[in-house]
Amino acid sequence: MRNTFTYLKITFAIIAFLLLLITTTYLAGFIFLLISKSNPFKADLTTYYQYWHYYYSVDVFYQKRLHIAGIMSIAITLCTPLMLYFSLRPQQKELHYLAMHIGLLGLKLVKQGFLQIKV
Repeated sequence: MRNTFTYLKITFAIIAFLLLLITTTYLAGFIFLLISKSNPFKADLTTYYQYWHYYYSVDVFYQKRLHIAGIMSIAITLCTPLMLYFSLRPQQKELHYLAMHIGLLGLKLVKQGFLQIKV
């Protein structure tokens, strides 16, 4: 049973990675067309690679746009799931933190003679 969950986790991780890769590629093409003041809704999965192949070595202006689009798409597709994960995970209770400090305070008071422990 444990191996099944391990395989499911690995399969889910691979599928999530491939989905993020596809999303990043499409979003990079979309952002590049948006920055280039072209119609971004004509972007497909190969838009970014096509522009990279044809224009990267030709013009520095296109190089900057391709770099900006790539960096922005990676940042968006990686930061969005991380922000969702950290915002939706359960918050850690501070009871342990408070109990620890109250315990240390009590220990100080015992050492100083203000509290007596009866055994």
